[in-house]
Amino acid sequence: MFTAGLLLSRRKRKGKILGISLAIILVITLLISSSTWAFVIFNVLGYVLFGIISLLIIIILLAFFAKFRYDIKVDKAGTDEPWKYAARASWYLGMVKATIESGKEPEIKLFGVKLNVGKDKEPEPDEPDETPEKPAPPPHDDESAKKFEKARATTATKRKRRETKVKAEKGKSIKALLDEIGKENLKAVFKLALGLLKDILLTLKPKHLRIRGKIGLEEPDQTGMAMAGASVIQAVGIDIYLQGDFEEKALELDITAHGNFRLWRFIRLGLKFWLQAEVQRIYKLYKNHTRGDDKNGDRI
Repeated sequence: MFTAGLLLSRRKRKGKILGISLAIILVITLLISSSTWAFVIFNVLGYVLFGIISLLIIIILLAFFAKFRYDIKVDKAGTDEPWKYAARASWYLGMVKATIESGKEPEIKLFGVKLNVGKDKEPEPDEPDETPEKPAPPPHDDESAKKFEKARATTATKRKRRETKVKAEKGKSIKALLDEIGKENLKAVFKLALGLLKDILLTLKPKHLRIRGKIGLEEPDQTGMAMAGASVIQAVGIDIYLQGDFEEKALELDITAHGNFRLWRFIRLGLKFWLQAEVQRIYKLYKNHTRGDDKNGDRI
């Protein structure tokens, strides 16, 4: 009996140990599987985030390199008829569109969705002011009124002197800065600015310009001069054809133009202008001069 009981207790202990071992193995398996799933989830989220960032970078780059296209049409049917115009522009592969036309509200579409532009709210009618008028203050005695007027005149005089002094100091500061920069640097920067403006206009100029019409001025010789000017413009390369009316005053025009450009062109022109040695020299002088004025102002 004793031996049988001992064997039974040993079997119970082995069963408990086996159960505990299985429970530990199950917990470890669950932990390993959960960590694997967590790794997979974080890995997927990382790839999604990387894809979103890459897509944003691509969109920004396309914004700089996408073509901005425009079409312009100007029309006048006669001397007594009003001018009519229509301009259409598209950008970013046609995702952004804008239209301006005579007699109509401007229209802007973003990804095909029309935006409200130029539709201001109608002004509300002014309501009558029903606020009761305040009674006039009692009159002061002559002595206090004179003191008040004198103090106000003194304050106004001091304010005017202070404003005059500030304007004079600003004028001296600007003159000192121009003297420090020198005429040669100013001429060089002015020349660079004209070159920048020329490059911008060349970038914006239409790829095709077509002019058709009929013109007649008050005098026949004036009409002939206008026709000669049209011939000169045609020699430059512009598609223009004008019919002269030497008997009556007339003005009929049909002008169409279209072109395109990219934003990165303006960024390149701006950086090229900014990195010029003359521009950097003037900017450094202006910065040092501004710091000097700030120090003097703090001392005052």
